[in-house]
Amino acid sequence: MLDELPDTVKAADGSRIPLAVFGKHRAWSDHLEDIGLDTPSLGNFKQSFYTEGIRTNLDTGAWEQPSEEGKTVDWDHELFMTGPRGMILARLWASTDGRGRRSYPMVAATHLPTTRLPADLTPLQEALELAKEQCSSADTQDAVRSAAVSGKIALEYAVRNLSPMPADGPAEESRVRFLGMGAGEEGFRRILHVMLADLAAFSKNRRQPDVRPRHFRVPSPPGERGEGFLMWHTFFQPHIPEGTLWTIIAPKDAGWADIAVGGTDSDFVHLSRLNAEGMPPLNEIPYSLAPENEDLFGKILSSFSSPPFSVSSLFAADQPTGAFSSVMGRLFGKGQS
Repeated sequence: MLDELPDTVKAADGSRIPLAVFGKHRAWSDHLEDIGLDTPSLGNFKQSFYTEGIRTNLDTGAWEQPSEEGKTVDWDHELFMTGPRGMILARLWASTDGRGRRSYPMVAATHLPTTRLPADLTPLQEALELAKEQCSSADTQDAVRSAAVSGKIALEYAVRNLSPMPADGPAEESRVRFLGMGAGEEGFRRILHVMLADLAAFSKNRRQPDVRPRHFRVPSPPGERGEGFLMWHTFFQPHIPEGTLWTIIAPKDAGWADIAVGGTDSDFVHLSRLNAEGMPPLNEIPYSLAPENEDLFGKILSSFSSPPFSVSSLFAADQPTGAFSSVMGRLFGKGQS
């Protein structure tokens, strides 16, 4: 997933921006026909998250069984995924088929084959929101297809007007504000504590793709969702091997987001619909932190928020990496293709 060569999908010149629409809609008696599923990455995304991930949880009744994890939230999510040569953004929302069944959502997703993140995801998210609104109001199959075309045009316009993320990542003001949310520095120490334990397998098995995905529930920063997604990507990037698939998904207007490192399995899809009643963000859990890690965590948080943002990896404290160093190589911005 997200491994097409850069020249297989034209991105920044607006000539071919894929918009895939799939899932449930009342104009079809079952799953709607695949619309715009033009790249292998989009096909793999649908297969792993929708066909396998959602179906597995529905078939097992995972979201219906009473548990201590709390109740589920309805589909109303935004998703951001990055990989070796690209990113996927998706909008998922509750929908029904022609028979009134509402177990599966409807999804609008785009794939951009860039290795450099934009400075702002908001224009892309607004284009996907337009596709969602127009698909939701459409009553016929032809109207849904037309809505997909309108969404694609909006995406093409958004891509042409994107600016690239600065080489050193988000600004100092944004980083300081990010570390101040929730339980503040203490909360981020708790998150680093879990990352140190759960991401060790990726550090030790850089060439082994069968390492199972790791899941993290984190707080969602106030303000624009896209800024929060980019800040969490910046926070995680120094601590995972180059080319690792990284995904974040969050319900709109919720106080949490869920991150998967290394793929999106059915457990991650299950987690994405659980509310915070029994599954609080990691920063709210009072872990007992090992004293020997205090200095490491302090240095990471300090270097994250202070120029030149040279953040040491949790697993190689003597090898600092910039916020977007080796992973982000190819400029993604105005006039690039």
